[in-house]
Amino acid sequence: MADWQYLQKYNLSKVIDKFPRKIEIEEKYMNDMTKEQKINYIKEILKINDYYLAPNDYPYDVSDNIKHYVFWYKNTYSLEDALNIALSYFKKPHNDIIVFVNDINNRSILDINHYHIFVKNT
Repeated sequence: MADWQYLQKYNLSKVIDKFPRKIEIEEKYMNDMTKEQKINYIKEILKINDYYLAPNDYPYDVSDNIKHYVFWYKNTYSLEDALNIALSYFKKPHNDIIVFVNDINNRSILDINHYHIFVKNT
């Protein structure tokens, strides 16, 4: 399980490490027959909006006081852009939000650009 201190070392960077999910979440992910529908839904949203920020349906195994979101986007958004949007959206201080991108080899969805956002609940 990743805690806040562990996640902080990846803030605003590309992550080469592979983050695990809890066993039950991984099984849900592997067996979810609606994944393609969810991906298509996100693609439809991105036809209208430049980005879509949503809770991760299959979050990584992180401490209970951390929520995992995905920042889906089209066009060009930097990690810093995503962080600024998250800061505004969540109304949290800078040190309560972490944003990173997985290395291409660790991405399960390749056809939609996305970043991972973690929000610490205090």
